[in-house]
Amino acid sequence: MTNRVETHVNIVPVNSFSDVNKENKFSYLNQKGFVRTQTASEQWILLVNDAWSETGFPANELMRDYLSLMLERYMLRNDLYQKLMIFNYIQHLLEGDNIDPLAMQEIADISLQYVSFVPARSENRHQPRSLRYSTSLGEDLYNRLAVETEDKDDWFSLANREMSRHFGSAIMILRSIKSPFQGLELVNSEVTIPTTLEAKDMVDQYLLCTQRT
Repeated sequence: MTNRVETHVNIVPVNSFSDVNKENKFSYLNQKGFVRTQTASEQWILLVNDAWSETGFPANELMRDYLSLMLERYMLRNDLYQKLMIFNYIQHLLEGDNIDPLAMQEIADISLQYVSFVPARSENRHQPRSLRYSTSLGEDLYNRLAVETEDKDDWFSLANREMSRHFGSAIMILRSIKSPFQGLELVNSEVTIPTTLEAKDMVDQYLLCTQRT
């Protein structure tokens, strides 16, 4: 039997009537059933929990915490799309450049958020990144991070392994945060890209063909 993520009602402790009056000011949010927490981190975890519950996916606390931390980390950034446009993964493969792990982590996270929250943007003919490219980029970078840290057991290394295994599920969870995307279906089998070794073979074949011409 598959375990579902359960969303529980939070009881907010109060120390005085002033706390009650403060809560009563948020009448619209209270009417909508919005639960406020003490910290931003807790709020993001609650948000991801609710979205996870919408999907009905099996519980995965490590992946849930990673998604919550990622959203909190990037919530005030306004340069994500520009960074995604500038990053040229194919050029790195062709030139054999090593990508800094921090940069790899950032682009993987940005790609995930791009295909999750603004997939329609890729349909604009002036955009240089297709939805398939951005999806493949994010999943491949998580895969690379998982492979390069497979002998480590720190929290980020373990989280990257989960992200590499369940990238498609992560997209659906983040899309469930926004109601316009509810009902869309995406499974891991639909997100298929070459592995790092296969990508290198493709590069070798490309270089071989260019040398012949």
